[in-house]
Amino acid sequence: MIELRLWQHADDARGARPPTGGGDIWISARPVDGRWDALGTIAFPLDLKGGGPVRHGFHLYRDIAIAEGVEIRVWQRYTAPELFYVRVCGTPCLKFGVPLAEIDPRGEVPWWERWSWQKPGWTPLGMIPLLLDDGYSPGGQYRYGDLTVAVPLGNPGLAADREHLLALRDALAGTAMLNWSADSVTAEWEGVTLAGTPPRVTGLDLSNRGLTGSVWGWLGNLSELAVLRLDGNRLTSIVPSKLGALTNLTHVYLAGNALEGCLPPPLRTVAQHDLDRVDLPDCDPPIRLAGPRSSDETSLGAFDHLDLRTSGGSYYWRSRLGPSPVFDLPPGIEMRVVTLRPAYEDEASLEGP
Repeated sequence: MIELRLWQHADDARGARPPTGGGDIWISARPVDGRWDALGTIAFPLDLKGGGPVRHGFHLYRDIAIAEGVEIRVWQRYTAPELFYVRVCGTPCLKFGVPLAEIDPRGEVPWWERWSWQKPGWTPLGMIPLLLDDGYSPGGQYRYGDLTVAVPLGNPGLAADREHLLALRDALAGTAMLNWSADSVTAEWEGVTLAGTPPRVTGLDLSNRGLTGSVWGWLGNLSELAVLRLDGNRLTSIVPSKLGALTNLTHVYLAGNALEGCLPPPLRTVAQHDLDRVDLPDCDPPIRLAGPRSSDETSLGAFDHLDLRTSGGSYYWRSRLGPSPVFDLPPGIEMRVVTLRPAYEDEASLEGP
């Protein structure tokens, strides 16, 4: 269990952007019941001066070693510097596939912290929001927020499962309540079963819980899930294609909801299911997105000049790294896909597809 306190200068909280604002931030962390001064107070600010423009809509972050084998990652929204998120790593947080050592905030700031869009795979979606509304310093100069988080030490797989479930909680629950929270251990979460060594989330039994929300593709990220029971609720959404990628499923029950769209065909091969009671057809194969210069054998590249609109259904594309995961568009939702020629001199353009 880790306690985290984040301080921000009260003037920065009014929305000034780095580097002129949003940069006077300090972090303290400790094991529960430990001493706040064990680590000292760590500066969060990133020196963006002279580093070129930071694109709007991205986040800045810093990794901090809390204890042996435990790191936290604190994110700040660039265009709204009063918004913070936290990620907890049961092992050192990864960057480009290798652990990143703690960086001295008073030293030279490396490029990967200046250029926030060059951090593939890291976004605050599913992270823990940290509201700075717990109080002010004695002189009122700083406001602060406290957060207690449970850390599955040495088990990054379970840490990822927790993130996905926390991201799903409100979407699934709707008007109902689920007791999943960052400050409690996963084994105490309602409807969640752990198994294996090291333990992972293998079961999710939320049948007849009064859930009124929707099913998100985050469920497909619970890679060790064997039992999925969502039957007997009032869920309204499509059935995500990513559920068909859960190769360990032995039980899936979805009847009794108001689901729409179609069923991923792999779900019908699960040993125990109630899909015959779900009045939905099987999904068609996903559609490959391709530009005018692409063929079935080539990849979608920066110079395909792709500009298409599509809505509803399941899609994927090919890049130089191979096929993307299948993703869904709910009925009535339109997507536009554009690839642009790089234009490094234009600060408002993309640097690639």
